[in-house]
Parts: sequence; C-alpha cells; structure tokens
Amino acid sequence: MQDIPGHATWRSIQAQTLGWSSDRIFHIVDEQGQHLLLRTSDAAQYTSKRDEFQWTRHLAATGIAMSQPLAFGLFDSGRQVYSLLSWIEGQDGAQWVTEQPAAACYELGLQAGRTLQQIHSVNAPPGTANAEQQMRAIYRKKLEQYRGCGHQVAHEQDFLQFLEQHFHLLADTPLVFLHGDYHLSNMIVGADEQLSIIDFNRYRFGDPARDFNRLALFSCNLSHDFARGQVDGYCAGQPDSVFLTRMAFYAAFDTFFSVLWAMAFGEQEVHASLQRTQKVWEDFDGFSGHEPHWYR
Repeated sequence: MQDIPGHATWRSIQAQTLGWSSDRIFHIVDEQGQHLLLRTSDAAQYTSKRDEFQWTRHLAATGIAMSQPLAFGLFDSGRQVYSLLSWIEGQDGAQWVTEQPAAACYELGLQAGRTLQQIHSVNAPPGTANAEQQMRAIYRKKLEQYRGCGHQVAHEQDFLQFLEQHFHLLADTPLVFLHGDYHLSNMIVGADEQLSIIDFNRYRFGDPARDFNRLALFSCNLSHDFARGQVDGYCAGQPDSVFLTRMAFYAAFDTFFSVLWAMAFGEQEVHASLQRTQKVWEDFDGFSGHEPHWYR
C-alpha cells in the first residue's frame, strides 16, 4: 500500500472482515486523527470500480449522508485498485434496532425511506434497458440454472406463477440509480440517531422498487417497525397497490433464486436461504396478497 498517495500519513491500518464483499476493506486513521475507509481489489476490476467511484461521487454531491468518495487509483505496480472513502462513525443499524423501542425503530425507518428517495433522484444513464427487459433476461438465465441445481424451493409454483404474471408492471417504471443492497447492516446510526448509508459496491440501475428487496428479505426480520417506517418514509405514508406489488415481485424474485447464490457457501447457507424463502412466502400470504404482514 506504500504507493497509495497519503500512505505515509497513516498511523493505523486495521483489516475489516464484515460483509460478503470480495473487496479487501481497511479502517485507516491518519496522523491528524482522521478516520478513513480503504477498499482494494484486483486491477481486473478497474473499470467497474472506477465507474462505482464516479457514480458514488455524483451521488454524494446531492448531499446524501453517506461515505464520501475521496480518492481512486491503481497501486502495487498496477496490480490492484483502491478507493478511499470517509469513515462513518456510529453503530451498525442491524444491531441498533435490536436495542431500541418500536417508536425509535419506526423513526429510523422513515429516515431510511427518505434517504432512499434521495438516492433514487439520480437518473439512470441513457440507453439503460427498461426494468421488464432487465428482469426477464435475468429470469430466463436463473430459471435454467435453478432447474439444474438439485434443490427445490418450497411453494415453487406460487413463486413462479406470481413472477410470470407481473413482469408487465415493470415496463414503464422510472430508471434510477439503485443502492443494490439497501438493508440495516449497510446503515450506520450516529450518536444523534441520524442515519448514514455505506457500501454502494452493488449499485445498479433500474426500478426504484427493486431497492426494497433487502427490506423484505432481511430488515423486516429485525424490526417490523423499521420496515414499515422505510415504506412510509419513501411513499409519504401512502404506498399504492402497484408499488407494493412491485416490491413483492422483487422480494419473490430474489428470495426464490437466492438458493443459487447460497450453493457456493455450503449446505448451511442453502438451508438459511430456503428458510428465508418460506418466510417471504408467508409474509405475502403465498402471494395471494401483495401487502406483507410486517407492513400491516
């Protein structure tokens, strides 16, 4: 790391091991006591990491409370790429909601919903395929993989029928910048109970409702109050039936095919994935209704 500009001023470098990212992540403290976040990866990812840095810098310029992108480049004689960001001090949101009363969790959810609105104020670049085209292409590929994976998801027909009947709702949605992994463990709560967002490395462009998939898979299981707050904060307390149906679509899509991702991590993760699938099916009444239990 010696050839990263500013390295000589770093007084502490601590590796971080949380999360599923393939990036190597470090907490840096420099000689002025400033805390920084360093992400490194192989130079083969240079283009994707450059684009990620540029888009998050554009996003940060809108005033969103988030890790600020500070510097980007190659190091290790061009073999690795780095991104340097500001460090957000506070408590992991997933831990915070387990220690707070319902009202506080709901208020944090309102913040999360309003912040997500800000994130979605950045439009997708021209030429981005509409959400129906995107999801149909992914669906065909993943369904073929699923048919040969050796696992069967419970209530398979309910999931697949619901998905196939609702692709048309995605055709005319706005196309915006998506965080891609918007859940409580990518949120930091400060001492003032203000929310900041981290980890934009799974960003993409598409239907705004797609950014609610992690809410329906993960965050709602930690706090129903937070989950209701995020929907209300985003929709000003009045989510319409089409939005809720699109949210259900992405929850169904991602949880059903999550078994494919889980297989790379062993049987324990496959089992956890199948449990989440069952939970989502129950939350949405087997997809006979589109308003989840945790929102009611």
